[in-house]
Amino acid sequence: MSPLRVGLVGCGHLAREVHLPVLASLPGVEVVALADPDAGARASAARLAPTAALYETHAALLDAADLDAVLACPPTAAHADVACDVLVAGRALYLEKPIATTLDDAERVVEAWRAAGVPTMMGFNYRLNPLYADLRRRLRAGEVGEVVAVRTTFSSRVGGGGWRGQRGAGGGVLLEIASHHVDLVRHLLDDEVAEVAAGLWSRRSDDDTATLDLRMASGVPVQTFCSLSAVEDDRVEVIGERGVLRVSRYASLAVERVGADAGGAVPSVAGHVARSVRAAPYLFEKRKAPWGEPSYRLALGRFVEAARSGEAVAPDPTDGARCLAVLLAADASAREGRLVAVADVVPSGRPHAPAGGSA
Repeated sequence: MSPLRVGLVGCGHLAREVHLPVLASLPGVEVVALADPDAGARASAARLAPTAALYETHAALLDAADLDAVLACPPTAAHADVACDVLVAGRALYLEKPIATTLDDAERVVEAWRAAGVPTMMGFNYRLNPLYADLRRRLRAGEVGEVVAVRTTFSSRVGGGGWRGQRGAGGGVLLEIASHHVDLVRHLLDDEVAEVAAGLWSRRSDDDTATLDLRMASGVPVQTFCSLSAVEDDRVEVIGERGVLRVSRYASLAVERVGADAGGAVPSVAGHVARSVRAAPYLFEKRKAPWGEPSYRLALGRFVEAARSGEAVAPDPTDGARCLAVLLAADASAREGRLVAVADVVPSGRPHAPAGGSA
């Protein structure tokens, strides 16, 4: 079988630390082209893909390189233009989140994807983290009964350096990391966000800290805290009628269940050993994965399989557009000091209008 020929647009930190090492580890994948306007970034990326041709622009890459697929991770403000050009060229696309910075641009991407008919996957990789996948399975099985509420936290000490700290360039905590948890909540609950009340603060850079109070279409309330200027933390807690399911992406090796019927307040030694044995495969994957996060490899592996087969893949651009609509509703809520309905932000009939559950 011929290798899948992949081009990468955007040779920044994430591409060099995560995407290129993961692509190099996937069998039957060849990175044949790299594009970035920054010569230093191109040179650094080229050391990880020494046989790849180098281009200053994504347009030059698409014109000159013989490609099957493109992984696009330029600065957020360029996502929509790069994505549309890749799709018009008929190449399978993996697009880092967020899909765009405006609803009009998100609609352009969705329309280009539908017209192209090629596999296109949004970079909401945390959906594929084995802990969150198990959490979703257990929720769907009704393990804690009806969901009453959800609490999440996603924060980082990295700060909003460069364009990530400039709201006008597509930076800020909402697009940068809150997007992951908005998508994750949609995915875990198979539900859409109906209303948002949010607060935004600029501690070290533009809009680097936020609180979001979401009401899902089912009525379930969700509280989320996100920051680019706080301790490293990423956790989800789902409160149900019969118990609570918790995951800390950094600290957990398995989904934790607590509650009156969850086996008692003090776990036995035998139970601890059994849980440790079950967690061993995840610990192995976590330790060998870039940044200790196995979902990067799982997400890119899923995309590569779809690019080879031509089959549809999720999460897709409609997930990206619906997530963006929630983030823009949150931004409007914070600026205007009021509760904002997502339906008021997204006119009926547009591709990012909330409809149904997440894929």
